[in-house]
Amino acid sequence: MSPFNPRIGLYSLVLVLPLAACNSSSSSSDDGGDSGDPDGEAVFAVAGEVIGLSGDQLILRLNDAESLTIDSDGPFEFATQLEDGESYSVATQVLPEAPAQNCDLENTEGTIAGADVSDIAVSCHGAIQMIGRVAGPIIADADIEAQVGETLYEARSDEQGMYSLRLSIREPDEMVSLKATDPTDGFILFQSYLGDMNRLQALATNDGLLTREQNVGVNITNVSTANAALMRWQNDGQAPETEAERTALRDRLSANLLLRSSALILLAVEDPDRTIVPAAGASLAQAGLALVGSDDTSSLIEEEESRKSYEEQVLENDPDSIDNAIGEILSDEDLVQGIDEDEIPNDWFGITGPEPNIITGTQFRFERGWDWPLLQSRGFGHFPVGSRRRHAGSES
Repeated sequence: MSPFNPRIGLYSLVLVLPLAACNSSSSSSDDGGDSGDPDGEAVFAVAGEVIGLSGDQLILRLNDAESLTIDSDGPFEFATQLEDGESYSVATQVLPEAPAQNCDLENTEGTIAGADVSDIAVSCHGAIQMIGRVAGPIIADADIEAQVGETLYEARSDEQGMYSLRLSIREPDEMVSLKATDPTDGFILFQSYLGDMNRLQALATNDGLLTREQNVGVNITNVSTANAALMRWQNDGQAPETEAERTALRDRLSANLLLRSSALILLAVEDPDRTIVPAAGASLAQAGLALVGSDDTSSLIEEEESRKSYEEQVLENDPDSIDNAIGEILSDEDLVQGIDEDEIPNDWFGITGPEPNIITGTQFRFERGWDWPLLQSRGFGHFPVGSRRRHAGSES
């Protein structure tokens, strides 16, 4: 009698096929994905489970040899099987998109010990894909740090100052701050306070993308640095710990002080002969202007005496330099959008009219296609929310 029973074989296929399809995964290996051992040695599976997946797909990698694509929650198993004593390592190759997610992996490394590995745990959760620029001026190869609650993320800017970070959404009230440093110039330290994760998630696109179009605070600039430093200056040297505190500090800022502080940072960064000296004094006889009592761009603005000392030197050296720097800032999209109506309710962006207007002793001069600004003061450097912004003939 033949050992093969067609009916049993057919039933076997009917039962096996649904099990193979239930994990919604596919794999490919560099060596063709041979899952058996031609010498007859026992081989063992590497498997686990995914939870929380809502993006389009997740790709895992086993031993840098096989890629496994997963598009739904549930169990998964790599096609490659390993012999007893072989090591295994599972890592993320491609993270889910649409919407963006991060995935945490547990039990990802070990050695086969005479049994299948089935405890690899993959937990996916929401994320924000942040794309920004270090600018004012553009800083290439800057070291980027994003602090989200207690979690630190790191990146590096490219030649155009662009960077990308994917931040996990865990707690909605976790505050997010950015820092960029120039590895070749320790004086340059740019910062940006973005608020809490709940706010950023609301501003991001449906796919979880956050660029300057959604929130210009992702650009780490002289303006965002002045903004952060002035917040701490108002708050006894402390960064805001909640979104409500950040909003309150933001609302108290003077747009005029913010612009002048941003200009001071720009001038200090672009001065190749700048000199950092102790608070005991400085002299304009030095080759460059002295930064008294500050050792980076952030402390230059946060420390009021340092800020005033540097501003006095700048004006004595060139009375028009701050005005010109403000004009340069306002003509740069990467910087101007950093002072928007959502970020600082009392700021201004009226750009219209054929003649220059003078406000708080400052005449703004523009190039690069910008019109003269029409600034409607309501006192103490504050400007109305309902002003307009125009650039290169377009309004927003």
